[in-house]
Amino acid sequence: MRALASKGVLKHRRDGRFALTSIRQALRSDVPGSVRDMILFVGYPSHREVWRNPLHSVRTGEPAPKRLRGMSFFDYLDTNTELATICNNAMTAMSATAMDALVVAYDYAGFERIVDVGGGHGQLLARILSSAPDA
Repeated sequence: MRALASKGVLKHRRDGRFALTSIRQALRSDVPGSVRDMILFVGYPSHREVWRNPLHSVRTGEPAPKRLRGMSFFDYLDTNTELATICNNAMTAMSATAMDALVVAYDYAGFERIVDVGGGHGQLLARILSSAPDA
């Protein structure tokens, strides 16, 4: 809690208790632009483990999940439904922050096939396809 207070998420009060600050809004699940799901994903133990082992990847070019688990990250998601749910929620939340800008910025009408790789639950793809109904 002191670490969160040092970053302004909490306030350490004189009486020793902690209070919430306005930054906490970004951690709520019911607030547009929330980073809650991404923080849960980045902080998930088996995902965090990948980021603690970059040296092998830098030296060999092999992704860390392959070395740690003998399979790709996405294959590992097939074996860990909790992490898969957290990952999909994080990708969906991050897509939501850019969704409107991406749909307006590009003309997707000329494409026959459109794929959103790693798009979480597919909300961005659904929005793009609504702007390009012939795709």
